[in-house]
Amino acid sequence: MAEPISTQIAVQGFSGLLANLASSYLQRAGRRIKQDGDVLKTDLKDHLESTFNKCIKVKTILNHEVSAETLAIYVDQTFRHEGNDIDQYTLIEQIREGQSVVIIGEGGGGKSMFMRYLWLSFFEKSDGKIPFFLELRNLNSLSHKNIRDFIFHSIIKSGSAIRQDDFNEAMKSGEFILFLDGFDEINFDRRDSIQEMLLDLKAAHPSLTMVVTSRSDERFYGWEAFSQARVNPMNEEQSRKVIARANYNEEMKEKFLSKLPILYKDHKDFLSNPLLAYMMLVTFSFNPDIPKRMFQFYEQAFEALYHRHDLTKGYKRTFHCSLDKFDFIRLVSYFCLKTYIDETVEFTKHDLMHAVEKARKIEDYQIKPDQFIDDLVQSVCLLKIEGLTYTFIHRSFQEYFAALCIARVASRNIDKIFGHFAKRNEDRVLPMVAGMNPDLFREKYVIPNASKFSGCLAKDFTSYAVVAAMLEARFTIRLIERNTTLTPKRTSSRRSRDQKATERRDHFILLHYFGEFSEFFRAVLSVVLANEPLNLPSERDDETFVDYVSRIAPKEAFPLLIESDGKALIFTFENDENFSLNEDEKVNLNRQFQRSFMHYFVEQRGEIFQKFVKKEMSKDKKIDGAFEDLF
Repeated sequence: MAEPISTQIAVQGFSGLLANLASSYLQRAGRRIKQDGDVLKTDLKDHLESTFNKCIKVKTILNHEVSAETLAIYVDQTFRHEGNDIDQYTLIEQIREGQSVVIIGEGGGGKSMFMRYLWLSFFEKSDGKIPFFLELRNLNSLSHKNIRDFIFHSIIKSGSAIRQDDFNEAMKSGEFILFLDGFDEINFDRRDSIQEMLLDLKAAHPSLTMVVTSRSDERFYGWEAFSQARVNPMNEEQSRKVIARANYNEEMKEKFLSKLPILYKDHKDFLSNPLLAYMMLVTFSFNPDIPKRMFQFYEQAFEALYHRHDLTKGYKRTFHCSLDKFDFIRLVSYFCLKTYIDETVEFTKHDLMHAVEKARKIEDYQIKPDQFIDDLVQSVCLLKIEGLTYTFIHRSFQEYFAALCIARVASRNIDKIFGHFAKRNEDRVLPMVAGMNPDLFREKYVIPNASKFSGCLAKDFTSYAVVAAMLEARFTIRLIERNTTLTPKRTSSRRSRDQKATERRDHFILLHYFGEFSEFFRAVLSVVLANEPLNLPSERDDETFVDYVSRIAPKEAFPLLIESDGKALIFTFENDENFSLNEDEKVNLNRQFQRSFMHYFVEQRGEIFQKFVKKEMSKDKKIDGAFEDLF
């Protein structure tokens, strides 16, 4: 599909494609935006052209000086979708039919490249709908709770002839497709509220197609109005195509590709990820011996970036700031830790100068911030410039150096920092810290917290009620009524016991943890699950439970809250305090909940957590004993 899209773009250019899109939309029956084609093109041009330029070219870690053509380097992807492996064409067709999707992938796994490809395919063939591309990290500055305002003002400039009321009606009637990139780049303390905004937007606009990208996050299990499409790791042939199409030294590519069968067999975890495959190509140019651990791989990749000009251009490069390599790496690590804690991945020049100055002062490095920035952009290619904005070439480098800072450069305030990192459990900072310095993670974090929460660890972690109470876990289930359904008549505020629901109900489920123990719990799980991904049980589902609840409770009573007091489960309806369950219903409700994925999810993670902590405690005692004998 990339070839015909590329051909059409080459033939028609942005202006031609914009004219086609406007013409296609104008033919739509009952469209809510009544302006003619010229007004439509004028008022949408800025947003669509900006998106087009962002999607058509991309800067990669391989060459910071020249942007690569997205469609020239793009390789078809496959996805795990609703229990099946599907190709990208099947997924795109489902999106064209109106399916809202969360595209999930690990760092560097290709989800953002697919989003660019996806938007271009809809811009080239719009089918009467208008595709809008928004970066969700811009929601970090949202000062109010009206996400419709954010969407409208991000797309439509002041003075436009398109009225916001008409825009909102068009969105509600399904005349747009929203491409929302980077849920994982929303600041952590805003994610719950923005999640609810997005889900409420979907609930209020059931005809609106939304495509969201993110790293893995447990919350998406509860987005029932969205399907989940997880980017599959690349197979050897896909990896070969990624390398062959890379904008890199042809001689180095040939050498690397000649070794690919052996390399893929030994380093599948790296070569199945597009970013890591690029990094391995650079690393191989520097040193053909590839390490197996993730943090060592990043270490060697940076080493290759540091010396890359020497390898590819035949001369020794001069850095702009006068730091030796040891101090340069320390300053990079301070800068990355500072910006990671601040949850900053995008900078103006002023913001970047301020962050570098903060990092410089830690050890009073005598350098000029602007020269250090030049080195980050030009010499080691950790930052890239897009217009007036600086971003990391990839967030995973920020995470690696933040982990390096804690593990090897300045191990300070470990408990506080680990607690902060624990909230961002889709990132790889804690797993890399634990990999670089397992003793630090064990002695400064696991053991002190195991002692602090010894009473909790002594309890039965095979019991859902116990684990949920310790975590102060609460599930919230909300119903989403479809516009096309009929609600049965009721003779009272409570549905008849033997009356079955005839309407189709979607729902979404939110899980919240509270309290200090939950931070410890999530920190440990982020380390364990980074190395031991879990298989989800196919025999468990939440829909059966929700259907049962919706049969015995009035829809007006929802949301349903599920909590625990440590002995039993507590089911309450937020909007109807007078509604109560009889004894048979309580028994059946408990039985149904125990068969749900929600129940399994918390209970399983509780057992994994307790097993890991006990193992680390045993290891700590063994090492202590060995060192006592040694001395």
